[in-house]
Amino acid sequence: MSAQWKWVIGIVSIVVVFALLACGIFFGWRYFFPGKPSVVINAPPSNYETLEGDEVTVEASATGRSIVRIELWVDDGLMDTASSPSPQDTFSAALKWQATGLGRHTVEVRAFDAREQVSEPAAIILIVATGVAEATPTITVGPAFETPTATPTATPTSPPAATATPTTPPPTATPTTPPPTATPTATPVPPTPTPTSPPPSCPATFTASPDTVTQGSPFDLNWHVDNATALHLSGPEVGDHVPVTGPDGSQSVCCPAAGTHTYTLHVSCPAGDFDRQVTVTVNPAPPSVDFTLGWAGIYMCGSYRRAQFHITNTGGVALESLRIRAYTLPGEVWINGYTTNTPFNLSPTPTWPECAQAGAEKLDPGGHGWHGINLGATAPGTNSRAYLKFCTENNQGGTCVEKSMDFTS
Repeated sequence: MSAQWKWVIGIVSIVVVFALLACGIFFGWRYFFPGKPSVVINAPPSNYETLEGDEVTVEASATGRSIVRIELWVDDGLMDTASSPSPQDTFSAALKWQATGLGRHTVEVRAFDAREQVSEPAAIILIVATGVAEATPTITVGPAFETPTATPTATPTSPPAATATPTTPPPTATPTTPPPTATPTATPVPPTPTPTSPPPSCPATFTASPDTVTQGSPFDLNWHVDNATALHLSGPEVGDHVPVTGPDGSQSVCCPAAGTHTYTLHVSCPAGDFDRQVTVTVNPAPPSVDFTLGWAGIYMCGSYRRAQFHITNTGGVALESLRIRAYTLPGEVWINGYTTNTPFNLSPTPTWPECAQAGAEKLDPGGHGWHGINLGATAPGTNSRAYLKFCTENNQGGTCVEKSMDFTS
């Protein structure tokens, strides 16, 4: 074999080895560091309408690595959870919600894997409605005419006959009969018509309570209308020309976007239709503060023990101010505790001398990391409890959340 062919075969071998090594690195990375899971809502469809009080079943499917549970959220509130008996790559569940509150509701489904990575939420809109009774129009019958009263007919009296006194005996005369007197005919009097009353008016009031709310908070629309034949309500999260009942009524509304919104009550009245309007101001909601807490384990840092916790920021603002306190159980005998803004560990299993926090200075929304507390040289007991309190970045607005977790020391 010539030297030229030996060079060709050597170069091809090197290329094949590097290709196989790149594939191994790619698939190994995908296996040990999987991405976030994904989730979809199979049923019901968006804008599905149900009656208040009915149970709604939301069917969802999640895919990814080691799915452990699926959560159902309605208007930012956790309503149901379905947990997998063991981590799996495909998991389907039917979650339940008892429909409450008239109007539109945002329904979200989220999936979590064994690493507590959460999927992007899948969302639909559900509309909760109620039956409406139709108003029956009132028919007013006009007044009847009076029956005319006949005027009695007067019978005239004939005048007495005159007696003639003759001067000489006259010849016998034939008496003349006077002509008959005509009987007058009575003229009928027409009835006097009863005046017709004008149609009734409809005094109406329409208010919002309260008329200024924070985004995500409900408010009530209230009305009182007399003599109306029909009432219809229009506005954001209510609908267009939705029938409502009266004369006294109220409807809860939740939750329009931030801004100024106008609501209209249309009144159908015998005297003529008209509208009443009210304005509601919705202020933007402050960023939420929330986190999930997991137990990472006990690690030796030189001569002392360190308990570590896995923390995921599930709120809307960065977490920075952290306070941890630890106690033994039962009785909660104090072990240790401090307040710190030191960085979050990038690894769940630090070893000496890496036990000191080393990583991100703060935990942004959606981020996760590990933080710990020193327990001392001797284990305090078989069971302990830790309290972790997070506040918003630089403690803005003084908004804080505290959670606790039992762990084995």
